[in-house]
Formats: sequence, C-alpha cells, structure tokens
Amino acid sequence: TPVFLHALQLDLNDAPQNMEAWQAACKSACQRGDSDTATILADVLLQYRNDQKHVTTLLQALNGRHPQYIVPALMELLRDPNFTFRTDLHEALIRHDHSSFVYQLIDIIGAGREIHSHGVRVSAFLVLGSLKLPYCLQLILENLPVLPLEQAREFAIHLAEYDGNAFRERTMDIL
Repeated sequence: TPVFLHALQLDLNDAPQNMEAWQAACKSACQRGDSDTATILADVLLQYRNDQKHVTTLLQALNGRHPQYIVPALMELLRDPNFTFRTDLHEALIRHDHSSFVYQLIDIIGAGREIHSHGVRVSAFLVLGSLKLPYCLQLILENLPVLPLEQAREFAIHLAEYDGNAFRERTMDIL
C-alpha cells in the first residue's frame, strides 16, 4: 500500500518511468492487496475518474479480487453519465463476480431515461450482454432497441454465443 500511495503522487506526464511505476503499483496492489488496499483502490477510482492515465491503468489492473470494495465504485462510475472510459470500465466489471452487480444492471436498464441517461443505460446493457447469462436473454432481447444501430450490430456477436434453442424460444416469445 505505501508503494501504491507513493506511485499515486507521481506526475504521469513527466517521464515514461513514472507511468511504468504507476502500472506496476496498480498491478501489485490488485494482485496482492488486502481489504484496506481494496478500499484505497476504490477511492482512487472515484477520485481520479476524469484522469485517463490514472483511472484506465487502474481499471485494466483490476482482477476481480475484493468485489465487496471495488464493485460499488465501479457501479458509481457506470452510473456517472460524464464518465468517459466505458470500455475499460465494462471489462473491469466483467472480471468481477457478476452476482455482486447483475441486479443493479437490470435495474438501470429498466429504470428508463427519467432516472438514468441513455448512455448509462447502454453501458449497463453492454455489460449485462457481455456476461452471457441465460436468464437475462429475454431482457436483453426486449431491450435491444436501447442500442444505437451500429452498436446493435457489434452486440450481435454476444447474442450468437447464446444457446440456439433458447435464443429461438425467447425470440418467438417476444414476437
């Protein structure tokens, strides 16, 4: 933890070695850190949410450990309509145990634009679909129109990975 906190103070734009030190500190903290370290990691995610180098490096280093500390911060970022590093966020969430956040994703998708922006709902939809949970297939199919056309095309890759019979049955139920 002291090494991580020291690396946090480095100016990542100053020298390439500083970025390398930050990457190594993030990797080490995520692989070997205890619950106190996980709490610090979650705080750093939120504090540096607008700093691309800090937050994307940390998101990429997260490995699914300590979800009880990390996932609430990840979900706060997902709900933030101004958070821009969505791909790294999605990948970080997928590396964690989905049972700690899947129902939050479902709530976000179902809440509508009055509560969550379209971008936040799309983000939740993409994470949910990437999890490939059979019990979410119908919800995904029903909410497919949430995605812009180009994203829907890209998302079709995930739909193709579902069981063919279940996919056909759910599609027929909806139609």
